[in-house]
Amino acid sequence: MGSTKDSVDHFVRSYGDLLFDLCESILWNPSSAQVAWRSIFKKIRNGCRFQRFSSYERSWVLRIACDKLLSFYAQGSQKFSAADQIKLDSTENPNTRIKNFNSYFHKLRPELQILLLLRDKYGIPYSEISSALAAPESSLKIQRQQALRALEEWLWNDR
Repeated sequence: MGSTKDSVDHFVRSYGDLLFDLCESILWNPSSAQVAWRSIFKKIRNGCRFQRFSSYERSWVLRIACDKLLSFYAQGSQKFSAADQIKLDSTENPNTRIKNFNSYFHKLRPELQILLLLRDKYGIPYSEISSALAAPESSLKIQRQQALRALEEWLWNDR
C-alpha cells in the first residue's frame, strides 16, 4: 500500500460499513457508535505504518475494533436500570419478547454480543473471530451455543 492516507481509505472502503454497524449494534447509540468508529480508524491509521498485511488484514482490523468496542462499552454504554430489567423479565407474551429482541440481546455480555454478530450476522469464520477476541475457537463455539441458549430461554420461556 502507498501512503497512510491511501491505507486508511482502503480500510474505510473495505470495512467501514461493517465496523459502523458493529459499533452501533454493541453500543446501542448512533452518536457513541460514530465516536467509537472514528477511534477505531484512528488506531488503524496509527498502526498502518507498522503492519505489513497478508491474509490476516481483516483479523487485525477486527481485533482493533473489538478492543475499542469493549473499552467504549466499559466506559458507559447503555445499561439496564433495575426497573427496566424487571419490566423486561416480567414480559409474559412471547410476541412482545420478540419485539424486544434488542433488549434481550443486550443482556448478554458484550463479548458474546460481538461473537454472535461477527459469526451469525456477518458470517466471519471462527478463525478470524478467535483472533479478534483473543480466544480459542473451541471456546468461542461453546460460548456461542451458551449465548444462543440464553437468548432462547429469555425469549421463549413460558413462565
